[in-house]
Amino acid sequence: MTRLFALTAVLAAATSCQSYDLEPVNPLGLRTVHVTTAITHLKARPDLMLMVDKSGSMTLPINPADARCPAGCGPASPCPAGCPTRWTELQAAMDGFLTRYGGVARMGLTQFAGPPPGLPSNTCVPGNVLVDTSNSNDVPAELMSTASQINTVIAGIRPAQGTPTGPTLQVLSSYAALDNPERDDYVLLLTDGLPNCNPNNPNTYRMNDPAAIAACRCTATDPAVCDASGNQSCLDKDGTVSQLTTLSGKGVKTVVVGFGAETATGAGPEVLTAMGQAGGYTLTCPLGTDAECAGGTCNLADQTCSNTYYQAGDRAALSAALARLAETIDPKPCEHKLPLEPSDPKFISVVVDGRSVPEGDDTWHYVPPQTVNLVGSLCARAEATTSLDPMDLSIGVIQTL
Repeated sequence: MTRLFALTAVLAAATSCQSYDLEPVNPLGLRTVHVTTAITHLKARPDLMLMVDKSGSMTLPINPADARCPAGCGPASPCPAGCPTRWTELQAAMDGFLTRYGGVARMGLTQFAGPPPGLPSNTCVPGNVLVDTSNSNDVPAELMSTASQINTVIAGIRPAQGTPTGPTLQVLSSYAALDNPERDDYVLLLTDGLPNCNPNNPNTYRMNDPAAIAACRCTATDPAVCDASGNQSCLDKDGTVSQLTTLSGKGVKTVVVGFGAETATGAGPEVLTAMGQAGGYTLTCPLGTDAECAGGTCNLADQTCSNTYYQAGDRAALSAALARLAETIDPKPCEHKLPLEPSDPKFISVVVDGRSVPEGDDTWHYVPPQTVNLVGSLCARAEATTSLDPMDLSIGVIQTL
């Protein structure tokens, strides 16, 4: 802008003795965005309980058309090792998540599927906590150690049986480690199907009873299975939503992730949307892109997503959703995403406590395409701030149109 002012002044002075033939041009369009952030203090790491669906449907191929997967392979006929199933793809995505982001939270692991060995196949029981959430005082090595333990346990799980989502959430509603007023508390509910397996479901499937069949909304495809299971295969939408509401009322936000084809079709979107709403976790898109919403669209006005849950159809999409979650619950005071890409790095301004700060090795660096990283003493200042000693940061970005 200084060069433009100087050039204008020179031209104004020269017009007294020279004449020019000027061609009309369209005015240059500019878009300026200022991102203002009040950095106060670093929060304690949140508690994050990973609640993983290990029902029998997780053994189905992630892509039934995959030539490596024989027709009909799944719970009744195990798929060969070379066939990517929902479970093997989940294991791979979770391995990447836990390896890269294992330090962002005090994590634990809960599985949900029933029944355990030794009980009849139509017996439904809640899932159980396999790994307690870490009690570390946010020591990175300790957090990563728990994440590694969780990864090992997931690698050894063998999926089977139903989806007692609601009863398992009820178990977590009384889990003491998720009742910490000094920390944010989250549950990551990762499922490939509809909730069922609730012995307290008021609806029961009865063959040749249209009203009972309609109320049950059986989650099995075989009417004989529905009839034999009574209320165990009936959709447990209301019970699950009720448990999510209870958790939310206690300050525990549940992040719902649907994985595979079943959650994206039929009753899936309806049920998981209701679950996401009850979970109390708002999906956001700070960069203003639909991709951040993993299944929905971004509302640019408030940078929130239209969807209430993440939908992932394969490993890549699941990994992206997990990374988005990690970035959301782990605010980084030294890393700031820009809402748009500057036309030139010179078009970025950083103002700290009302003072303009030039780019440098002890202040900040621009990392293309849309990130400003605080470095050196400025990053140290951001990390050391408290509610009594905040730091006001404003980042201005100009983009030519």
